[in-house]
Amino acid sequence: MSLTTVNALSPLDGRYAAKLEDLRPLMSEQGYMHRRVQVEVAWFIALSDAGFAEFKPLSPGAREYLQG
Repeated sequence: MSLTTVNALSPLDGRYAAKLEDLRPLMSEQGYMHRRVQVEVAWFIALSDAGFAEFKPLSPGAREYLQG
């Protein structure tokens, strides 16, 4: 994997790149953004289940799509 500003962990990626390879998907900016989107989708689903007028209940197809 080539390093970019999105998937780099720190300046340690140079000398210790091989030792940090397993952490890169979790701890890099890319990993952070991926997890953040998952949390936002889960929050949106929870709000749609809460019964607020602003958040209509999701159809089963929409729920399946969001969870995919």
